[in-house]
Amino acid sequence: MKVLDSSTSSPSVLDQKQKLEEELAELEENEENYWKQISRADWLTGGDKNTNFFHRKATARWKRNTIWKLRDDLGRWYVGQDQVFDCMYTYYSKLFTARVPPESTLEMNSVQR
Repeated sequence: MKVLDSSTSSPSVLDQKQKLEEELAELEENEENYWKQISRADWLTGGDKNTNFFHRKATARWKRNTIWKLRDDLGRWYVGQDQVFDCMYTYYSKLFTARVPPESTLEMNSVQR
């Protein structure tokens, strides 16, 4: 390629240079496809050798992200999926329930001082 770059830029030399560049690009693409096929064949024959590793990672993540027990406002512990669910349901029900003040409070707040 350097020889072609340093020579005169006649049309035949430029055509030859273009052909060589196209051929080089095609060869590089063929090599890339070859290595893709080899890696795919290796994976098909050997399988995923890291299966045990990924399984352990996923299991550890699941254990870390699972709520095993929960304590309520009164300090009582809830253990097990059903009890934890009931504790969470009660907490959020109280949190998002509208509280209406007693009527006497409303009357006192409406009186101007």
